[in-house]
Amino acid sequence: MNEHPVLLEGDAPVRALVSELVRSNEPIAVDLEADGMWAFRSSIRVVQLATRTATFVIDPTTMSDLTALAALFSAQAPVTIFHDVSSDARLLWESPLGAAGRIFDTQVAARFLGFTRLGLAAIAEALLGVHLDKGLQTHDWRKRPLTADHLRYLAGDVVHLHELYDILSARIVEADLTDAVLEETRYVVSQALASVQDFRATPAWARVKGIGGLPEAQLARVRSFANARARIAAIHDVPETRLIANDALLWMSRHPQAVLEDAKAIRAKCSAEEREWILEAAREALRPQSLPEEERSFIPRHERDAEDRVRQRLESALTAFRAAEAAASQRDLQAVLPGHCVRDLARLRPQNTAELQEVPGFGHFRVERYGTAILALLAVEL
Repeated sequence: MNEHPVLLEGDAPVRALVSELVRSNEPIAVDLEADGMWAFRSSIRVVQLATRTATFVIDPTTMSDLTALAALFSAQAPVTIFHDVSSDARLLWESPLGAAGRIFDTQVAARFLGFTRLGLAAIAEALLGVHLDKGLQTHDWRKRPLTADHLRYLAGDVVHLHELYDILSARIVEADLTDAVLEETRYVVSQALASVQDFRATPAWARVKGIGGLPEAQLARVRSFANARARIAAIHDVPETRLIANDALLWMSRHPQAVLEDAKAIRAKCSAEEREWILEAAREALRPQSLPEEERSFIPRHERDAEDRVRQRLESALTAFRAAEAAASQRDLQAVLPGHCVRDLARLRPQNTAELQEVPGFGHFRVERYGTAILALLAVEL
């Protein structure tokens, strides 16, 4: 382990390192730092890599683009070790890199082994007896320069991953959980891609928290203000909710006349031209309007119906089945049947083996192990 990382800047040294790492075909520990708390849309601001003997911090702001890193995330790349790949995979899908390759997620492994505290610091302390400083967890990684303190902190996120990988992978093999961990990791990565695609397809108003139960006319007013907020936030490269909080936006949508009459009602730091966009949203909100037909599918449902009651009954039966199997096999509940599988089985209601194999994250090994019992259970409950 080397807790004193090498800082790499520019395309050429990064390409040279990546070429060497791929050629070695040894596992590579990876972590990414983003600017999601501070920017309109998250992007990769720092990349940390570690071998068993060296640690590297890459500054993407000094590179022409991220393609120098692409070989690390291809199907032919060595095993990459992440802790909680879900957030990093989303960043990779949002970048030109994508999240392919052989990924080992130490958090998924720990979860399936029954760990309850799943943060990297908690697992490193439990298994290695080391204390990780998380004091810069909310740091704005857009800021430069990267200081020596920054580099030491960044190294801490990858320098112990090889040791954790060795311990956890051995325990997984011993517990016969290899297939389960690999299937769950594939599921997590695929869900990260789905979340990126869903976010891009979701209109700004549908991302506003607190709109459940609002009538369509009110949602149309929310839409007017949300579109103006997103337009201004993109210009200033700040998160929409940092520009105007959701509660404030909902208040403005309920009181558009007050927005027009009182300048203080616009709770955002913006230019005179941008304030006019908000005022135009208020004028639009005062006119009778409805949601565009292509956006009506985003109206949140808030009333339970017969379909929901059937799904709830199926989930209860599957949860009881999972508990019994976990007790019998002395495996963690999530290793037997992750919560998302319970929900998707109840939602999709497969009726045969072929349909069961299509349930996201279920896996062929679970079809062989539990398929007959689960299909019988679903048939009885329906």
